[in-house]
Parts: sequence; C-alpha cells; structure tokens
Amino acid sequence: MLSGLTCLIGIFGPAATAWYKVLERNVVFKGRTFVTAVARTACDQLMFAPVGIAAFFTCMTIMEGGDPKEKLQEKWRQTLVDNWKLWPWVQVGNFTFVPLNLRLVVVNFVSIGG
Repeated sequence: MLSGLTCLIGIFGPAATAWYKVLERNVVFKGRTFVTAVARTACDQLMFAPVGIAAFFTCMTIMEGGDPKEKLQEKWRQTLVDNWKLWPWVQVGNFTFVPLNLRLVVVNFVSIGG
C-alpha cells in the first residue's frame, strides 16, 4: 500500500498545483472575493474531485492487484458524496484566505486529519 500512496502523492501534488493555477487564472470575479472562492470551489468539486477520486481508486486497486472497474463501481459514488460533506467548506476557506502557493499545503494538512 505504501508504494500506491507514493505513486498517488507523486501524481496528486503536481496535478493539484497545476489545477489551482488554472483556477487562479480563469475563475475570477473582479472585486468579489467570496463569489470567486465559491466558483473555484464548485469547479474543484465538480471537475477535479471526481477525477481525483477515480485516479485514487484506480491506482490503489492496481497496486493491490484488484480490478479497478469493480472498485470504482463499488466505492466511487459514495466516496464522492462523502467528499462533498467536508471539502467544499475547506476549499471555500482555502480559496478565500490562503495564497495560491500555500493552498496545496492546506489540502495536505486537512487530508491527514489536521
């Protein structure tokens, strides 16, 4: 399992960094910080989260020698719903108060349980 986590960390960090830069450049409501944060959070949770969760299950299941298609059918939907119970709140704060270069640190901190 450790090698699977190492693989995911190696993929997630650069992907999330690039994603946050895309959001910073392209999702902007001038003079409306909170609206911008909510819009970025919506993009993050509706585009990046579903793909990230699928990548996580795929990578981990392959490393464990299982069938990723089966795992995705079994776990993806509920994991995404559970994700939406926490991460929108975290990300609105992250996009509102945290500078771009530290947003991934916040995500990593929350991911390990703070």
